[in-house]
Amino acid sequence: MTLPFPDSPNTDENIADSITRIEQNLEYLDSGFSANTKVVYYTADMTTDLGTVAYTGAGVTPKMVIIMARSTSSSSWGVIDENGDEMVMYIPYTDLSATDTAKAVYLEQASGASQTAVVSALTADGVNLTWTKTGSPTGTANIIMFYLG
Repeated sequence: MTLPFPDSPNTDENIADSITRIEQNLEYLDSGFSANTKVVYYTADMTTDLGTVAYTGAGVTPKMVIIMARSTSSSSWGVIDENGDEMVMYIPYTDLSATDTAKAVYLEQASGASQTAVVSALTADGVNLTWTKTGSPTGTANIIMFYLG
């Protein structure tokens, strides 16, 4: 099932249509997921070649993971589903938003200084992310994962 995401409303009719679509999204979530949800906070050292990292604590094999990440001058919001599809929307140091359909996390602090991650597996207790470091990013990334089982 394709989720009916609302467009930006600009009239009363569009606002009513958006509310209907949001209600449909909630009905879909209620029908497709059990009560197993968990929010877990992690950090990642942006200066390190992280490789593959197991993020645990979900308590269930997730059907979907929503990842919110923030580091120095960059933010990203990624979604992963049980079919292996992933997509991220991110705001790099330039403050211009972008998307990438082949990544789950994209933190770009400066031109040529970033950490990105792809999903390598959904596991019995969370998710494995494989990180790729480019250049010399700095600091610590703050990561929140919302697991839906």
